[in-house]
Amino acid sequence: MVDDKKNDLAIVTKKYETFDTLQVLIGNCKLVIVSSYDLDLGAFKKAIAANDMINAEKWLNNQKCYNHDAQMPHIKIFWLYAFDKKRPSVISNYIIPNEN
Repeated sequence: MVDDKKNDLAIVTKKYETFDTLQVLIGNCKLVIVSSYDLDLGAFKKAIAANDMINAEKWLNNQKCYNHDAQMPHIKIFWLYAFDKKRPSVISNYIIPNEN
Protein backbone atom coordinates (compact mmCIF):
# COMPACT_ATOMS: atom_id res chain seq x y z
CA MET A 1 0.00 0.00 0.00
CA VAL A 2 2.97 2.32 0.55
CA ASP A 3 4.29 1.49 -2.91
CA ASP A 4 0.84 2.20 -4.37
CA LYS A 5 0.79 5.57 -2.52
CA LYS A 6 -2.30 4.52 -0.56
CA ASN A 7 -0.42 4.82 2.77
CA ASP A 8 2.38 7.18 3.75
CA LEU A 9 3.81 4.89 6.42
CA ALA A 10 3.73 1.21 7.35
CA ILE A 11 5.21 -0.62 10.32
CA VAL A 12 6.27 -4.05 9.13
CA THR A 13 8.00 -7.07 10.62
CA LYS A 14 10.14 -7.95 7.62
CA LYS A 15 12.12 -6.05 5.01
CA TYR A 16 10.60 -5.42 1.61
CA GLU A 17 13.02 -4.74 -1.23
CA THR A 18 11.67 -1.90 -3.35
CA PHE A 19 13.50 0.79 -5.27
CA ASP A 20 11.55 3.80 -4.02
CA THR A 21 10.71 2.94 -0.42
CA LEU A 22 12.88 3.89 2.55
CA GLN A 23 12.99 1.41 5.40
CA VAL A 24 14.32 2.30 8.84
CA LEU A 25 14.54 0.03 11.88
CA ILE A 26 12.63 1.74 14.68
CA GLY A 27 12.97 -0.95 17.29
CA ASN A 28 13.03 -4.63 18.05
CA CYS A 29 11.39 -6.96 20.48
CA LYS A 30 13.05 -9.49 22.74
CA LEU A 31 10.74 -12.26 23.87
CA VAL A 32 11.51 -13.71 27.29
CA ILE A 33 10.19 -16.87 28.88
CA VAL A 34 9.69 -16.55 32.62
CA SER A 35 9.39 -19.48 34.99
CA SER A 36 9.36 -20.18 38.67
CA TYR A 37 12.74 -20.67 40.32
CA ASP A 38 12.10 -24.34 41.10
CA LEU A 39 11.11 -25.38 37.56
CA ASP A 40 13.58 -27.90 36.17
CA LEU A 41 14.85 -26.36 32.93
CA GLY A 42 17.47 -29.05 32.25
CA ALA A 43 15.68 -30.79 29.38
CA PHE A 44 14.67 -27.48 27.80
CA LYS A 45 18.18 -26.01 27.99
CA LYS A 46 19.64 -29.24 26.58
CA ALA A 47 17.22 -29.14 23.64
CA ILE A 48 17.99 -25.46 22.94
CA ALA A 49 21.76 -26.04 23.16
CA ALA A 50 21.44 -28.91 20.66
CA ASN A 51 19.14 -26.80 18.44
CA ASP A 52 16.53 -29.54 18.92
CA MET A 53 13.45 -27.40 18.44
CA ILE A 54 11.10 -30.38 18.28
CA ASN A 55 11.89 -31.39 21.86
CA ALA A 56 12.05 -27.76 23.01
CA GLU A 57 8.54 -27.27 21.66
CA LYS A 58 7.32 -30.49 23.31
CA TRP A 59 8.78 -29.34 26.63
CA LEU A 60 7.07 -25.95 26.37
CA ASN A 61 3.75 -27.59 25.50
CA ASN A 62 3.92 -29.60 28.72
CA GLN A 63 4.22 -26.48 30.90
CA LYS A 64 1.49 -24.34 32.44
CA CYS A 65 1.04 -21.14 30.48
CA TYR A 66 0.10 -17.79 32.01
CA ASN A 67 -0.79 -14.98 29.65
CA HIS A 68 -1.97 -11.37 29.71
CA ASP A 69 -4.26 -11.61 26.69
CA ALA A 70 -6.71 -14.26 25.53
CA GLN A 71 -5.66 -13.69 21.92
CA MET A 72 -1.99 -14.32 22.80
CA PRO A 73 -0.32 -12.06 20.19
CA HIS A 74 3.14 -12.28 21.78
CA ILE A 75 2.98 -16.03 22.12
CA LYS A 76 1.93 -16.32 18.47
CA ILE A 77 4.92 -14.21 17.44
CA PHE A 78 7.25 -16.33 19.59
CA TRP A 79 5.89 -19.57 18.09
CA LEU A 80 6.21 -18.18 14.58
CA TYR A 81 9.86 -17.20 14.96
CA ALA A 82 11.02 -20.01 17.24
CA PHE A 83 9.19 -22.93 15.64
CA ASP A 84 8.08 -21.58 12.24
CA LYS A 85 4.44 -22.18 13.14
CA LYS A 86 1.64 -19.71 12.58
CA ARG A 87 -0.41 -21.06 15.48
CA PRO A 88 1.01 -22.05 18.84
CA SER A 89 0.11 -25.45 20.13
CA VAL A 90 0.30 -24.11 23.67
CA ILE A 91 -2.96 -23.14 25.35
CA SER A 92 -3.07 -20.57 28.15
CA ASN A 93 -4.03 -22.23 31.42
CA TYR A 94 -4.44 -18.87 33.13
CA ILE A 95 -5.06 -15.37 31.75
CA ILE A 96 -3.91 -12.49 33.93
CA PRO A 97 -5.80 -9.24 33.24
CA ASN A 98 -3.61 -6.49 31.81
CA GLU A 99 -3.83 -2.77 32.54
CA ASN A 100 -6.10 -2.17 29.54
